[in-house]
Amino acid sequence: MKYFAGPHDFLSSLNYENIDGTTYLVKDGIIENIASGLLLLPAAPLATSTVLQNNIGLINTLNINMKAEKQRIESFTELYNNYKEFKNEK
Repeated sequence: MKYFAGPHDFLSSLNYENIDGTTYLVKDGIIENIASGLLLLPAAPLATSTVLQNNIGLINTLNINMKAEKQRIESFTELYNNYKEFKNEK
């Protein structure tokens, strides 16, 4: 959720006012609350990009491990099939 804070606050910045270094909410009605919730949708791509950027090493490691596991399964399947063929030839 923390990745949504910056983009969401930027998109909803028209509803805030900064006076002497203190930020105030201009309006806090039902429409503003609904609009604030709806602003999570356009903030999603910005938040997602931050999540991906901060975790790209982990994502790459997972992809490498998945490919290696797939190769191990294929090798085992080939070995098992060869064993079955060998056993049936006898």
